[in-house]
Amino acid sequence: MTAQDGKWIEELVIALRLRDVRGDAIGDAVAAVESHCAESGETPHEAFGDPHDYAASLDFPDDLLITTTARDWLGLLGPVVAGLMGLTAATATVRAVRLGQEVEISVGQLASFAFLAVFVLLTARVLAALLRHVVAGSLFLGAGLVGATALSVVLQQTAFSADPLVMGLVAALLLACSVVGNRRLAGRPTDPVRDPRDGRDRYDRSDTAGGGLAAGRALAAASGWVYVLAAVALGALTWFTAG
Repeated sequence: MTAQDGKWIEELVIALRLRDVRGDAIGDAVAAVESHCAESGETPHEAFGDPHDYAASLDFPDDLLITTTARDWLGLLGPVVAGLMGLTAATATVRAVRLGQEVEISVGQLASFAFLAVFVLLTARVLAALLRHVVAGSLFLGAGLVGATALSVVLQQTAFSADPLVMGLVAALLLACSVVGNRRLAGRPTDPVRDPRDGRDRYDRSDTAGGGLAAGRALAAASGWVYVLAAVALGALTWFTAG
């Protein structure tokens, strides 16, 4: 199989993943393509056309599709929202302590949190289309960031004020929830794409890339602390620039 054929297979796998097809069913679909091409001598593109169109043409019973529940979405969005809120609260607390005043949270900050949560959910719903249309997808994501920033800038009225000690404890709790939530996501069992002919995971590189696997695990573990590290960095910057 050529590199171009391999790219076609990769795009098919991604397209089926975005349709929430289970890994074993994806493995069956890929094996069928490879077997047909081996017997006919055709390339995947010659035999099946565009991989995204071919993925869309395949029918799968409900038991071969991954169902995403409200609880699943909460598990995905919760750590992000908690991390962003903890980051904002921590930075605001550092500024308040530096200036000797209460912590003030604006209406715009609260509105931007709600906007981002809805925007992330919407992005997940239309992710397949965004990946297929890169320019439109980039504009869509850019518009989301601009919208969240605009809310924070325009709506500067104070929503509430709090004692720095109380807000600091709230920030620490939110950041801790983000760390725990992200680590749970990183530790969830995967849904491998298995080749039905030999049962192997098509994307398991643990036997040939031990160092890469270790690095990947380390990166996954560290990703849970991204909001904490950002809070420390922005807190330090705020401390030295406030005033």
